[in-house]
Amino acid sequence: MKKVENIDQFMKSLSNHNPSFEDGFADRVLREIETEKGVSEDSYPEFLSLFRWIALSGVAAIIILLFTVYFTEGAMDVDALFGVFNYSADNPELAYLNY
Repeated sequence: MKKVENIDQFMKSLSNHNPSFEDGFADRVLREIETEKGVSEDSYPEFLSLFRWIALSGVAAIIILLFTVYFTEGAMDVDALFGVFNYSADNPELAYLNY
């Protein structure tokens, strides 16, 4: 029963609590936003440099994938890229490739 009383007292003290911000909070936040550099014209070259590295790594991954397919399958055709060999239209497991 003591726990219930403690919970009731706690709930009463929470219900009486009225949270508020300090005076001038909104002004300080707006001033901080104005002084923050954020995204500007100076960051545009950084974005291009970052995009260039991401694009180059993507191209390198594609080239490595193509070399892997070529060396494992010995050919560079559409069947090797999709991993489909000895395909016949009568095979029910691969019938979806007809459409």
